[in-house]
Amino acid sequence: MSAAPTVISTEHALNIAKKVQEFKGLRILHPRLIDAEKEMMVAIRDCPRNAILYLYGPSGVGKSTLKEKVERNILREASLELVQNKNRVALVSVEAPSPDSGTFKWREHFKLILQSLDEPLLDLRTDRVGQKLTPSMMLAAQNNARVAVAAYQTSVTTALKFRQPIALITDEAQHIAKVASGRHIVDQLDVIKSVANSSETPHLLVGTYELLKMRILNGQAARRSLEVDFGRYRADVDEDAIAFRDVIDKFARKMPFDEPPNLLAHWDFLYERTIGCVGILKDWLVRALSQALWEDTGTVRLSDLQDTALSVKAISRLLDECLAGEAIFKETEEEHKLIRARMKLDRDKGGQPTTTPQSVEPATQPAPKRLGKPFERLPKRDPIGIEVQDEDL
Repeated sequence: MSAAPTVISTEHALNIAKKVQEFKGLRILHPRLIDAEKEMMVAIRDCPRNAILYLYGPSGVGKSTLKEKVERNILREASLELVQNKNRVALVSVEAPSPDSGTFKWREHFKLILQSLDEPLLDLRTDRVGQKLTPSMMLAAQNNARVAVAAYQTSVTTALKFRQPIALITDEAQHIAKVASGRHIVDQLDVIKSVANSSETPHLLVGTYELLKMRILNGQAARRSLEVDFGRYRADVDEDAIAFRDVIDKFARKMPFDEPPNLLAHWDFLYERTIGCVGILKDWLVRALSQALWEDTGTVRLSDLQDTALSVKAISRLLDECLAGEAIFKETEEEHKLIRARMKLDRDKGGQPTTTPQSVEPATQPAPKRLGKPFERLPKRDPIGIEVQDEDL
């Protein structure tokens, strides 16, 4: 006879859910997070009012945690000024809507910004230049996507200029780079640049390495752009490997057991299925902890980790995207030499080039001299008959 299923009381189930939720809300400080937070805050404090800031990183590295810490820092630093200026807000934070049709919708994004500001201009009462719309014009704006987007953009610009936030933060900003066929990503960047200019509000775009498509699309935007690469831990770098093991140990010690599980014994497997991303590691440990608590094993076992790990195919896809993004960020010695050569900086004290040119233009050959007198035919045999082309056959 099969064993009767274990009956779990409602109280015990609630207790398990509470422990899992507490662990899920845990935030572990680690070197990558601390360094990126400092770099991001320096960029926000010192950037021009129309700057565009980028925060990149692979999926699951912990960008959301970093964004939350940056937001708390901004709120804390602006608290005194907010008391004195009731009209001002510290920041505006939204998540770029995922384009269900494959194309990013500015209209939906602008509506989210206005909702975050609790802005009454959601009813499209003004057009692009700020003129009031009549009822018939408002109806036309609702039905015409182009008119509606222009009206929303004006409302957003006006609201940001009035509220004067320290920054407009857009999470999942890689969605903005998704455009329809025939359009250009540079058009998307132009919209961001226009709003930042008109509202005098720094824009912080947080997203995956897909955001790299927008990074340096034109010189004007690149000139006032700052970027922070929130990367993963590398197993081939001793310092990174040590830091990643330390993160594993900290998570283990925070698990609700009498004795912390020995996760360090499986650190290479934990790295393999996270590619060194702390966010992926934490989500995985939450799943493993939940399974261990429901099975009442008293600890997280290797079998719990194996049952709840991401598949090899999923990890392979994540690793491909991560390596592609890291390759773009990496500056090679050849690129450095090339930019110096283009600026004519690769010369010694005597003014001679210090590097061999990559290619040499072929010398122009002089035209052959013509025989005989001008306008006199050269001696040759004239063709006889009709010449037949291949396509006529």
